[in-house]
Amino acid sequence: MKIAVAIETRDRRIGAEERGHPPVNYLGQTLDNLARAGIWASSHLHSLHVVSGGEMPGFLETEVRSHGPLTIYPDALPGRTRQQNGAMAIQIAAETDADYVLKLEDDLDFCADFLNGVARWLGRYGAQDVNMFTLGMTFETYENSRYAAPEESVLGPGESFEYVRGWLRDGQQFRMHDAATNGGFWGAQAVLFRRQDALHCVEALGPDPRAGRLSNAGHDLLLGEWAGRIGVALPSFIQHLGEHSSIAKTRFFQFPWPGREWSFK
Repeated sequence: MKIAVAIETRDRRIGAEERGHPPVNYLGQTLDNLARAGIWASSHLHSLHVVSGGEMPGFLETEVRSHGPLTIYPDALPGRTRQQNGAMAIQIAAETDADYVLKLEDDLDFCADFLNGVARWLGRYGAQDVNMFTLGMTFETYENSRYAAPEESVLGPGESFEYVRGWLRDGQQFRMHDAATNGGFWGAQAVLFRRQDALHCVEALGPDPRAGRLSNAGHDLLLGEWAGRIGVALPSFIQHLGEHSSIAKTRFFQFPWPGREWSFK
């Protein structure tokens, strides 16, 4: 099983003043975290692509760490919209001959043995009747998507992420989420497709994903609207690092992940 990984990114210095956020970029930290989580040693890695939707001078030179062979797709200002860049990242990975496409955002941490764990999880659940998988979903409102205390883990005692905690206690590792009937889908930090499904997704999104029959504007909402049935990994394989949004004045949120030392067996 081969997985093509594409990271969508954009220089967060662009528009930071209007959003009222410090101009903090996380791409370099995300690449460091992928290396620490063993992606370059994984036999399941097909290729890694960094797809920029706009950057100021020095962004890619500063942020892209040379841990292994990757392909960079720069984009001069004004750049693409978030929706266009997310679709572009999916398309670039889908146009390889990999079995699966993993689209990541640029502000993440990862569990141990990350890509090998993803392959093991797909070996168990990849045949499920869904159009898209996600490696991180809270099943909570945006406001409640955060650990109540810094030392909490979703695998131990705690007051946060009660739905996921309950499913984990029942031994569940997979959850089917119907975005059409269960409140939509938000948080597209790590979405995973069979390659043919990824190609169908890109075709449906079109050159301007905000136009046409897909009505919602947000990249994650668009993906949920297209996919409908989404297969969710339990617990989350990723954690959100981005304390400041690249697109809006929104509050930092987290996923119900068990930490860096956990891996899917």
